[in-house]
Amino acid sequence: TLFRVATWGESHGGGIGVVVDGCPPRLPLDVEDIQRDLDRRRPGQSRLTTQRQEGDEAEILSGIFEGHTLGTPIAVLVRNADARPEAYEHLKDVYRPSHADFTYDAKYGARNWQGGGRASARETVGRVAAGAIARRLLADATGIEVLAWVSQVHTIGSTVDSAFVTLEQVEADPTRCPDPDAAAAMTFAIEDARRNGDSLGGIVTCVARNVPAGLGEPVFDRLEADLAKGMLSLPAVKGFDIGAGFDAIAMTGLEHNDPFVPGVDGPTTASNRSGGVQGGISNGADVLFRVAFKPTATISSAQETVDTDNNPVMLEAKGRHAPCVLPRAVPMVEALAPDPGRDAIGSYTSGNTDQESAMPETPTSGSREAALPLYYDLPTFSSLEEERRHRQERLAAAFRIFGKFGFSEGVAGHITARDPEHTDAFWVNAFGQPFADISVSDLLLVSHTGEILHGDYAVNQAAFAIHSGVHMARPDVVAAAHSHSLYGKAWSSLGRTLDPITQDSCIFWNDHVLFDDYTGVVNDPEEGKRIAYALGEHAAVILRNHGLLTVGRSVDEVTWLFVTMERTCQAQLLAEAAGTPVVMDEEVAAATHDLVGSGFAGWFSAQPMFDQILREQPDLLD
Repeated sequence: TLFRVATWGESHGGGIGVVVDGCPPRLPLDVEDIQRDLDRRRPGQSRLTTQRQEGDEAEILSGIFEGHTLGTPIAVLVRNADARPEAYEHLKDVYRPSHADFTYDAKYGARNWQGGGRASARETVGRVAAGAIARRLLADATGIEVLAWVSQVHTIGSTVDSAFVTLEQVEADPTRCPDPDAAAAMTFAIEDARRNGDSLGGIVTCVARNVPAGLGEPVFDRLEADLAKGMLSLPAVKGFDIGAGFDAIAMTGLEHNDPFVPGVDGPTTASNRSGGVQGGISNGADVLFRVAFKPTATISSAQETVDTDNNPVMLEAKGRHAPCVLPRAVPMVEALAPDPGRDAIGSYTSGNTDQESAMPETPTSGSREAALPLYYDLPTFSSLEEERRHRQERLAAAFRIFGKFGFSEGVAGHITARDPEHTDAFWVNAFGQPFADISVSDLLLVSHTGEILHGDYAVNQAAFAIHSGVHMARPDVVAAAHSHSLYGKAWSSLGRTLDPITQDSCIFWNDHVLFDDYTGVVNDPEEGKRIAYALGEHAAVILRNHGLLTVGRSVDEVTWLFVTMERTCQAQLLAEAAGTPVVMDEEVAAATHDLVGSGFAGWFSAQPMFDQILREQPDLLD
């Protein structure tokens, strides 16, 4: 075996890593080659996945120098930045249904209950990093190309031509389904499952193109057997088939057989129901297989289970969990697919006895340097109390920022932040207090039922009505912001969503909606629920004849979203007053949104504002 891969680390430990041994020297490779696949796997990339915020930035510790491999072991580290082990304290003595809690206890007599430990899908960070190296080597050595996509979610299938589908088509939608109609239906189903406290499974299809005939072994190490072993080692995978797979049982031999016909470089097949493998060995056709993923085991609905003393208990999971693993599973499947290709890599490297010719010529200049660190790092917390204090400080700072921008309008407006421990309650401003005067000590803690749990003043009834509805409907939302800002009010009176006419407006491309049912001042919690329903899984909603509402996974993100949405309204009002703005085509808008519309991008963009307000007004921390 050429490649030897060892992963280490746990879901809520210090980090995840991998050591890859056996990679030949002089392969052009740097951190960006690995980071591309990690970015596709990382959590928090869309509202269809877990909302855990991890940058998943790869650090190469050894084996690569000046943009090329050295032939020595390659060690890659990804630090856990948003681990919250304390959030699993309530699960310490409970066996979660369809998790590995009980089986790990049964085998080892011990387990890491903090997010699942090694049984967590976070372990696949190391395998995706290793897969990126293997795919680069495989492509350079043989030209083999590996591509996967989501082909089914629950009962929703898709129509995709495996011979021509492209990476750009796969990445065009957060579902990673290249069939636009199916992708839209999948998105609705996943969002509906999240709202109902449930989850969905599905199928990832993968194709390996340009595979030469003759790879694989005829008995124990059959090509499809190695593929199946790799795929079934992934968390949540419950099925694997290749070619026609299980559908072959409904065919006759005449229907299933792939007739051989003369090809340009020798025999080829007229069909590919074998999935490119016959007798355990590749036949030169595309290798095509499917991987079935079960529904996510962690759901917010109540479930029966037992504790570690075998007593029956009811479990209602809390925290940041994905309603569907399929979109993030695509790069995991791609990472494991090259493993059987070690046969090709081995033949390639052993056939080149002259090491100088085994890899492309080393460039003499222009080698890229390792990525420099970002100016701001996502915060980490050692306790719930520390995280609570952080949210309170950011919330007080957000009010000061709103005051500085002139968003304070009488007694209207409110920003909320969910309490990290008491997740059915949120911190909010007192009714009537000017934004520019709010400090940490002024904040109120209010439950979803309206009870003031902490603080001495009344809460704005509209704040309770709107924000309780949003926080109950969207467990992924940490913060929400609303005010009667000037341009937001003006734009809302038009009863339209924003157009993609600037880079900033693309932040909201397909990520905001119109609540077109204004009935007066929002005091009724039922009205808040209707606003939450209209918001759905989007980042913002325009409340017709009322103003703007933004939501996010941090106070920082939601503050930035509101400020930039207010200015986007201003920009479009000015542009339309001056003439007819040029609207970007959907493809450009979508690609721009992917770059500037993520939760991390929102958080990062907010940091200069928060730095400045904290320097200018340090009393807000009182």
